[in-house]
Amino acid sequence: MSLHRLKYTYISLVSILVILSNPGSTATYDEALRARKNGQFAAAEQQFVSLLKNDAKNAELWFQLGLVQRFRNKYTEAMASQKKALALSPANLDIRLELARLYHWKGEDGLAEKLTREVLNASPDYTDAQVLAATIEKAKRLPARPFHPRWQADIGHERSTFSRRPQPDWRQSFLQLGRWINKDTLVHFRTENLQRQNAYNEHYELGVTHIFNDRYSGYASVGYTPDSVFIPKWRIKAGGEMRILHGNSLLGDSWLTGHIQHDRYKTINTTVIKPGLRYAITDTIQAHIQHINVIDEYDNRLKGLSGRVDWQTPLSALRVFGGLSDAPETENALTVNTKARFIGLSYRFSSNVTVHASYAREDRDNSFIRHIGATALSMKF
Repeated sequence: MSLHRLKYTYISLVSILVILSNPGSTATYDEALRARKNGQFAAAEQQFVSLLKNDAKNAELWFQLGLVQRFRNKYTEAMASQKKALALSPANLDIRLELARLYHWKGEDGLAEKLTREVLNASPDYTDAQVLAATIEKAKRLPARPFHPRWQADIGHERSTFSRRPQPDWRQSFLQLGRWINKDTLVHFRTENLQRQNAYNEHYELGVTHIFNDRYSGYASVGYTPDSVFIPKWRIKAGGEMRILHGNSLLGDSWLTGHIQHDRYKTINTTVIKPGLRYAITDTIQAHIQHINVIDEYDNRLKGLSGRVDWQTPLSALRVFGGLSDAPETENALTVNTKARFIGLSYRFSSNVTVHASYAREDRDNSFIRHIGATALSMKF
């Protein structure tokens, strides 16, 4: 047995003995390991997070948590966990190699190579370290490539038909072009062409989206319609998300969401405020609930709720969603309570090409029923 294996066996035995000394956590630790081996990574992550609340200086727990987070594609969290594990157990070569692997996947091959070399200096026959060293060396010989596309284009079309109070169809098309300034910031320009009866509007929008860190993200935009007939002449939007829970044993991952929108029509101004909560029910299912408030310049207020569920199907390229709402909606400068049902899907043909399709049925109080069919194509290049 190599020196590396002896060291790792000793450290693992010490960690297990520490856990066994706490009878209340033995089963949980065993369940967490079993869940990880069975591919139940969400459950395993929650178990390890719970264990660490009572044993925050246990390097083995941090190491196992980091592995599970990597299996869930949470690379930032995985790296933070492995750094804590290494600080608690600097001699553990498995932790050091796992951190090197994460640095390599992040594209920081200088740090990955340094850590891998340290592992091989301590244990030259460590096969996994030899493989990673060869992979890093091969990557260094490849031509440099950008880690993600710089541009994103979205194009789509929407058609609305009416029942109960029939009227001519509405049509709407859009083109949006975005440019990634860096890996966290996207600026976009959007143009929309809208037709209702014999009236037409052209709407233009400029906006920015920014990911501040793995907990916070936000967006803002301003839109203008030169010859406004039935949509706002000016529209200002802003919002974002804040993750409030991560790996909670009961609630999993949860985010607070917020959206505010101010519309300036020719005849009236309205403000829409949408606080919400997004919750990861499982690894593949997320639910989003919003409380919708519409306020006009005369302080008239209407309120309602909207809920949406997204499901990542077993087919990795296919994602579907559906939802309900009973909330106010403003059309043609008139705000009316509206009941809606909607469904849709997105299919990823490749990492850079995705198609979207959706259908919605909107029932406006004392007015028409609107049926909306929409398709869109998103491309990165």
